[in-house]
Amino acid sequence: KPQSKPNLFYKNFEHIEAYATSNHTGRLHYRDLGDSIKLEIEGHPYVHEEYDPCTPDNDLAVIELKSDVPREVGSPICMRENEKLAGKLTSAGYGRDPKSPDANDEFHWLQKVDFDSKDVTESATTITAAVHGKSLCPGDSGGPLFQLNHENKYALVGIASWTKKRCHEKVCKGEKRYSNFVNVRNYRDWICTHTG
Repeated sequence: KPQSKPNLFYKNFEHIEAYATSNHTGRLHYRDLGDSIKLEIEGHPYVHEEYDPCTPDNDLAVIELKSDVPREVGSPICMRENEKLAGKLTSAGYGRDPKSPDANDEFHWLQKVDFDSKDVTESATTITAAVHGKSLCPGDSGGPLFQLNHENKYALVGIASWTKKRCHEKVCKGEKRYSNFVNVRNYRDWICTHTG
């Protein structure tokens, strides 16, 4: 998806959301580094066969790029099927936030949100964080949910999927904001089938 930096599963693969594949142009542009880096897609996206835009389940697709992603744009991350959720999870993205320093720019600053595991629930297909005052923003879809694992390495556990409210919308006192992620740990076999 053009607004998000890539999450790399392997050297030349990138995650995008399944719903973004229908009008994908075949070029990804990143202006957040000051330069326009163009990464060309090789072939068609692999959209999860059971993807349904009406549910959060299986909101996953993988694309192959014609060339490797430069290190200044992204880097590989561990992804283990049996990785337990740690005490602290972090999500990062370039979402659209009208309060950001460059609110009128098409691309925004990298922002991160930390979640305490006590505020997180998980199912086989999703991870949901419900906290006061912070959440994903529109445009963060496709961004990573990661943690430091027992080997002190960053491990990918989820991919940002959707949120109920825009990050600048006010919520009622005591109301929580919800951030929803694809639980990629349970899609590892599917990802490996399409990435080699």
